[in-house]
Amino acid sequence: MAHSQKTESLFALLADPDLQELLRRSTNNCLSWEEFLRLSLPQGMSALETWELLANIRRASAIVFPIDDVMDWTYWYTPTHRINKTLSLIDCMSRHNSPLHKAVNASAGQQFLVQSMIDESVASVMLDGLMTPLSRARDMLSLGKAPRTANERLIHNTVSIVNRLEDYVDERFSPELLMRLHDEVLEGVNVSELKFTERRMGFGRESFPEEALATHADRQIRLICDYANGETGDKYDHPVVRAHIIREALRGYRPLPVASAAVARIAFSLYANQKGFPLLSVLPISRAALDWEAGCVTILPFDNLTTSYPYPEHNEHDLTPYVTITTQLTLQALQDLGADIGRRTQRDQEIRSTLQEDNLLNHRQRSILGRALRNPEAEFYIRYHKTKHNIAYATARADLMKLTEMSYLAQQQRGKAFVFVAHPDLKSRLGSSE
Repeated sequence: MAHSQKTESLFALLADPDLQELLRRSTNNCLSWEEFLRLSLPQGMSALETWELLANIRRASAIVFPIDDVMDWTYWYTPTHRINKTLSLIDCMSRHNSPLHKAVNASAGQQFLVQSMIDESVASVMLDGLMTPLSRARDMLSLGKAPRTANERLIHNTVSIVNRLEDYVDERFSPELLMRLHDEVLEGVNVSELKFTERRMGFGRESFPEEALATHADRQIRLICDYANGETGDKYDHPVVRAHIIREALRGYRPLPVASAAVARIAFSLYANQKGFPLLSVLPISRAALDWEAGCVTILPFDNLTTSYPYPEHNEHDLTPYVTITTQLTLQALQDLGADIGRRTQRDQEIRSTLQEDNLLNHRQRSILGRALRNPEAEFYIRYHKTKHNIAYATARADLMKLTEMSYLAQQQRGKAFVFVAHPDLKSRLGSSE
């Protein structure tokens, strides 16, 4: 009889319309605590009791990450309908040979590739607390200037490794591989001269004791490598989510001495390439994370402090907010990329139309003239043009010299370097209506 009464009480609770509405909402999307408090609760249950009940129900269908933290807490997330839909869109947009992947590898996307790798590498070391002005790093990498500081050298090395990921794409993840990448990131870097500021915490936003991080470093590396190689983890764990967890585990648990975030960024890109998501390896994911933390990007219903819900009684973190936010930021970065390439393609077509009489000009020269029309004060350098379009120095010089010969640009000299600027009456020479 007692068992029957318990069963009847359970059925009655599950039939409660308020609980059913809460379950429906939490299945569709991750509920924030603030949103939850605005909803009706089952009769006779407090907010905390109801919240814990929902967590236990969701935990039963959760995907658990097999990488406990250094305090032996477990992390899991529930694949809500929102997360699954977002991952499906990311799949379509970022897979090898997707329309967007083809567009990025066409001429219109080349500028994005260069700029994105620079911005992402700078942002990744900023997550690690390294002080690096973005403008100086862009100038150094775009113009091929030599690094002046230890921080700049570290960024320079990171970009260099990402540019030759094909050297590692067939390797399994291992402690030896991660240590080799770590050594290459720090090649020529005087670690004692690195300049630090505030470091961003990991996905659980905990500040782990340094002693615990050092004690468990070898274990964390092994767990991360086993997870990356597919030896552990839920078989339904999406590779895009897995890539982000690999990145955040390396960054947050800091199992490598110095520059864990830089190696984490490389590991993310390597894993994405191995799993057939090459576009993810060039997306400015770290930049998006920094923008979200700064409040420049909003992912409802979360603020810039919520990445997990802790359950101390079980030593667990619910990472559904983190997975929701990260997948949304990834999708938004892909959509921004598509829009950016679309705008560049449209501008290129407009320039083609404007320059019909100059049909021997290539797309790179039309890009220069398009920028010169939009910004008459713009300056053009051979080295930057070379890096931006991934072409030989002689080709870059020829592009600019031809535009000068045609009187579209004017050549100046600053020290030993040549600088090219728009001709004062460029618009009239092009017959532009702008």
